[in-house]
Amino acid sequence: EDGDIDETEFLMTDIPSSHKNLPKKSHFDEDAIEEVREWALTAGMSNNVQCQLPLRKCTNCGTKTYLAGVACHNCKHAVPECIITGWPVVGASNAVSCPKCHGRALKDAWNAFVLKAKACPWCDSAAKPVY
Repeated sequence: EDGDIDETEFLMTDIPSSHKNLPKKSHFDEDAIEEVREWALTAGMSNNVQCQLPLRKCTNCGTKTYLAGVACHNCKHAVPECIITGWPVVGASNAVSCPKCHGRALKDAWNAFVLKAKACPWCDSAAKPVY
């Protein structure tokens, strides 16, 4: 039911509304659903759980916006999305581009990926780490 999900924490993000894409029927039995529900309630009440999404300053308007969001909820300014992680690529010192397709990536993610794959994840052209 739509009323079961409190999405107020996500209003300042570019995370899509979850209830629009929820399946009509669960693939889990009632015992499994209850086990997950109990875990979520316990975790939510724990002092070890951060109850606020991590934030960063928008590079355009300075408003605090969701750390992993690629578009500012206030001014809608978008930054490139990492072709490996999906996280925003903010700041030139932390960014690399594929020499062939020019896809942007976070440097650490790019280096970890191309060390193993030896290729760009977007265009599959030969690639090397950038240090």
